[in-house]
Amino acid sequence: MTPSIRDIPFLADAGRDAILAAEQDAAWFSLPGGAPLFMEGEPADGLCFVLSGSLAAFDETQKPPRLIGYIRAGEPVGEMAMISGEPHSASVYAVRDTELVRLSARAFERLDRLHPPLMRRVAQLMLARARANV
Repeated sequence: MTPSIRDIPFLADAGRDAILAAEQDAAWFSLPGGAPLFMEGEPADGLCFVLSGSLAAFDETQKPPRLIGYIRAGEPVGEMAMISGEPHSASVYAVRDTELVRLSARAFERLDRLHPPLMRRVAQLMLARARANV
């Protein structure tokens, strides 16, 4: 069975046109446990959704690095940097073998344009994560 963005619970209510538009620039990949997804300070050029496995975000300006939180299956990662246009504010590593799909900035913009509730859901998630780290 070919994977589909529609299988991501976060995007389950997106319409067919939105899904098809986003899938044009989607890349499915695996990340082995311990491997970095991106590092603090790197530019953002898209966001990922965790399909299975889990990730952990760390503030590496702290010594030792401070765990910020976990990103679990079904959740996006990298959305804050992509939306703000600023470099990633944390380093993210696979806690264990993890399957992901990466949407380019262009794919995310298409998805947002064709499925306006998406940005509200992303904003709600970012606020929940910010509140959990206060």
